Amino acid sequence: MQMETWLIIVGVVVMTIIVMDGRRKKRRLGVAVITHPEPEALMVEVAVECANDAVVGSHVGAATRIHGIVTAQESISISGSVQGEVHTTHGITLTSLASVQGLLSAGELACHAGATVNGSIVPSPPVPASMKKPA
Repeated sequence: MQMETWLIIVGVVVMTIIVMDGRRKKRRLGVAVITHPEPEALMVEVAVECANDAVVGSHVGAATRIHGIVTAQESISISGSVQGEVHTTHGITLTSLASVQGLLSAGELACHAGATVNGSIVPSPPVPASMKKPA
């Protein structure tokens, strides 16, 4: 065989190993893709326990795209893309990578330069002092 043929074969083998390793890492980290024919019928509840010194809140990462309704009883930080509604009685922070199309409902809103919002922003009732966690 010629040298070019061996290089092509080695390249294909290396790319196959890289793809398989990526799939293995996704399974190990618990990354999942959820598809459902009726998004309204799909509801996912997640319980997270944090240490006392941990930052409490939810984060939508830069590579995350959400189509639907997000409801939280804690602060939400958005770096990814959301099409739909985001509701919280606490605060929403939109980082410079955030893109939101739809309704934002929050007690507080922080928006960094570069974030895009196409929709409505509605204030929600503030959280009573008795429900706020001490800093």
